[in-house]
Amino acid sequence: MIQFDVDLAVIGSGFGGSLMAMIGQRLGLRTVLIDRASHPRFTIGESSTPIANMVLRDLVQRYKLTGIEPLCEYASAEQAHPDVTLGIKRGFTYFWHRTGEPFQPQADRSNEWLVPGNPDDLTADAHWLRSDVDRFLFKQVRANSIATMENTDVTDITRDDDRWCVGGYHSEEPVRIFAQFVLDASGGTGVMLKALEIPISVDCMKTKTRTLYGHFTGVGNWLDAYQEAGGDVEGHPYRCDEAAVHHIIEGGWMWQLQFRNGVTSAGLVLDQDRHPYHPDRYPDEEWHLIVERYPTLAKQFAGSRMHEATFHLIGTDRLQRIAERSAGAGWAGLPNVGGFVDPLHGTGIAQILCGIERLAAILERSWGRDDMEAQLDAYSRTVRTEIELIDSLLHACYLAMDDFSRFKSTSRLYFVASSMYERRFRAGRIQPEHAFLCADDELLRSAVSQVVDRLTEDAQLPAEQRADAAAFDQWIDELVEPLEKNSD
Repeated sequence: MIQFDVDLAVIGSGFGGSLMAMIGQRLGLRTVLIDRASHPRFTIGESSTPIANMVLRDLVQRYKLTGIEPLCEYASAEQAHPDVTLGIKRGFTYFWHRTGEPFQPQADRSNEWLVPGNPDDLTADAHWLRSDVDRFLFKQVRANSIATMENTDVTDITRDDDRWCVGGYHSEEPVRIFAQFVLDASGGTGVMLKALEIPISVDCMKTKTRTLYGHFTGVGNWLDAYQEAGGDVEGHPYRCDEAAVHHIIEGGWMWQLQFRNGVTSAGLVLDQDRHPYHPDRYPDEEWHLIVERYPTLAKQFAGSRMHEATFHLIGTDRLQRIAERSAGAGWAGLPNVGGFVDPLHGTGIAQILCGIERLAAILERSWGRDDMEAQLDAYSRTVRTEIELIDSLLHACYLAMDDFSRFKSTSRLYFVASSMYERRFRAGRIQPEHAFLCADDELLRSAVSQVVDRLTEDAQLPAEQRADAAAFDQWIDELVEPLEKNSD
């Protein structure tokens, strides 16, 4: 039997679990990191953001995580870690497609939207090829002499006398880990949620989407397709495909993230009411049926093939979930254990890093103190507040998606929330206990709620009775003005 007696057991060695293991060690905690699989392995959740980079840099500096700071920007990571595959991300790009028609750029740019995230290539964000980034961070854990165990299945978790016993098998050898605290970094697997039988809800969530996704090679260059269609790039603030590219289609959208090794991460995210899930339909078949409706996208993928990381497309049922709680006495889960909404606008990496910063502060301040359970309860409430706000924000975007002008106006709420958080963070007004995207800001929550209500009401009206694009945009202006004034 393999046995450990530690202060902190971390379950899951994605980037979040590896960072938590290193932080635990820096706090003087005896730590073990375990995972049911081994590195490298395929996963998504690949697009970093300015918030993610700010929080990661703060974690690196506070906890002296040597060698990791270059990951905070594309250029520095390329120079310091050329063996870690990344893609440059200058912002968020959106193109609106009509079913059955080639994409045709408009002179007034009414079917495109480029939102800069940073001013130049030197400060650009990055797409993370997670198989490389996660493996790199796992190697950093081992380089810090932290105990690790891959290919270890957790079969039972029990608690006795304020100590956990995590049981399982490494290959066929029994494993027992005795730990004061368990950190669940297993994402949607939710190891602790299952062990503690914590309810997970789906129906309470507003967003209702599913996805088909994979890694491709041989995907045509979107910039070339755009220019061949007569698109003018002179007015673009950055190269339009060096971004998190969103192609808006009927009842959903496609993401495209380009990595410098020629791999493209792509996925269709579909409104489940308009594209019902059919468990008997192969994801590859459904992908081709949908993509073929959009000639420019179909041409872009005509010569592509699945990358060896996936071999075939992966399809999911509904994505949304939220746990009743994500922390308790002697344990906590990262935010993606507590729930998930949707990849639209790319909130995942940043929210996880904000959760890591919050949990690290709790372990640092409250380890061995009576207030630790109360701090963990507050953490759990904050995670739920974040997920609920993201759910409302993205639900509003999906309600507006058929009208690109309204979609852009509605999506501004996400970028305003991001800007609020960034400015407050830089000004020192964000403390670890504060919610990601300022989800605990009542003014923001009220604005989002008003937009959801209006779009829901408008959906019941004939198109001719809805406010025109200019009037809707002006109304959004009036909603966000006090938020922008209050962001500093």
